[in-house]
Amino acid sequence: MLCQGFTVHSGDVRQSVQKAYSLPPDNVTVIPFGVYDSYKNHDRSGARQELNLNKFVILHFGMIRKYKGIPLLIKAFDMLPPEIAHNSQLVIAGEDWGDDPELEVMIKHSRYNSSILYKPEFIPDPLVPKYFAAADVIALPYLRSCGSGVVHLALAQDKLVLTSDLPVMRECLNGYEGAQFFPVGDAEMLKKKIIDTYRRWQSGDLKDFIGFGATWADVAGKYMQIIEGLVV
Repeated sequence: MLCQGFTVHSGDVRQSVQKAYSLPPDNVTVIPFGVYDSYKNHDRSGARQELNLNKFVILHFGMIRKYKGIPLLIKAFDMLPPEIAHNSQLVIAGEDWGDDPELEVMIKHSRYNSSILYKPEFIPDPLVPKYFAAADVIALPYLRSCGSGVVHLALAQDKLVLTSDLPVMRECLNGYEGAQFFPVGDAEMLKKKIIDTYRRWQSGDLKDFIGFGATWADVAGKYMQIIEGLVV
């Protein structure tokens, strides 16, 4: 083993790495993501106008991969009552890795196809904060995960996050009032979460959740501690 230290983003992954490589606990340090506050943008009205979004916006952002569970989100969206779905816009934006051919078929045949904005492409940096500023809720129905940069983009914009009840997601969102969890693979429960969020949005009760997550100074400090403790 050539390395003297290892870093991971969660305790769950730490256990997996220790088990896979028979590492002593002191060799693996958990350092969570910092909040991506460089993407902060609160010009909501401008972002919605630029992206042509003017209803209740559900955003799934990030690389389009099979393990992200996006077909589950399409299924949940199709289960919404017409009066909610027609006043909503489901946005799926991110680079498509091509390992989930089922997704495009589901979108094409969705009964609410006209309410789905599908952008399977690289999203340039200037547009990233605009998608989050325009969104009302971030939906992340992951089937598995070892961490999520998208969550920390959502935290930078103080957004409500609906996500699968995975140990990693519980850990990185622990203490965040804007996190809501549903069982992995449960489209029915995700639908209910979306409906509840929509009703809060409709009544003007959907608030921002401010001031959560590690700063990059915190993250840098943890890395410095590891580096200073290495034996050369």
